[in-house]
Amino acid sequence: MSPKKYPMLLSDLDELPSGRLAGYEFIFEPTLCPNAVRVAKEELHETPEKQQRCIEELRKLLEQEENLVVPIDNSDWLIRFLRARNYNVPDTFTLIKKYYRFKIKYSDIYKDFVPSSMTHLYDHQIFLGSPEKDDCGRRILIIEVGSK
Repeated sequence: MSPKKYPMLLSDLDELPSGRLAGYEFIFEPTLCPNAVRVAKEELHETPEKQQRCIEELRKLLEQEENLVVPIDNSDWLIRFLRARNYNVPDTFTLIKKYYRFKIKYSDIYKDFVPSSMTHLYDHQIFLGSPEKDDCGRRILIIEVGSK
């Protein structure tokens, strides 16, 4: 089996996900923008050595968890969670367990969860996306809840 083109997606997609919203095309961007690279280095003190060490520690914890099936060999996927917890491995382990508990508890949300099945959210302007990015290069998404 050939390696996946975009391993962080946990799928066999040949192309990055994209979608149109209010006339704008949104494309998943797998690499960090220059500002995010700076933040990773300066605020998370991210280095290749730190990444490798934390990934190995996290894998050991995940291997010991009997009822948790995760893409343990997917370093890109693990790094997303490590960054979210500032490379604190025990906190990252807890976050992954909570992530999967949420996915199990609300599994009906994830069934057929693709942009084309959610057009009613766009049509009623419940979910809005800006074609522009913020000063840090992040996408701006707005979800309006409650009655209008």
